[in-house]
Amino acid sequence: MAYGCFTVRGVPPTMEEARAAVGGCAGLWDRLMACAAERYRARPNFTFYGRNHGWALVFRKAGKALLGVFPDREAVTALVVLPAAEAALAASLDLQAAVLDIVRGTPQLKDGRWLFLPVRSARDAADVERLVALKAEALRRR
Repeated sequence: MAYGCFTVRGVPPTMEEARAAVGGCAGLWDRLMACAAERYRARPNFTFYGRNHGWALVFRKAGKALLGVFPDREAVTALVVLPAAEAALAASLDLQAAVLDIVRGTPQLKDGRWLFLPVRSARDAADVERLVALKAEALRRR
């Protein structure tokens, strides 16, 4: 299942194409962009995650991925990869039940817990922002 609508290798979307694709979710897209770019001064770059996931706008801080945002047709999916300690903290946060299910149900891999989070509301975006804060703290400590 692709998380984004741009799935052709070698053909990254432009920022304008990505924002147009998310349509009615543009406000949520903008909110996640502001969170990463303004709050954490992370730099964005489109990264291809294969034909099964598509292109994501990935924000990096000190060379490490902080947040990935997949543009889709009238939808946005966020990707936050949390190290084990931060994943354990995330499981105890006051997040929506659906988000907690993703946090708790996603396997812990060597490079972290890959959390693919649908963002359909302001509450979803707020939960993603809280997880990004955990990831930013982990990057600061490294």
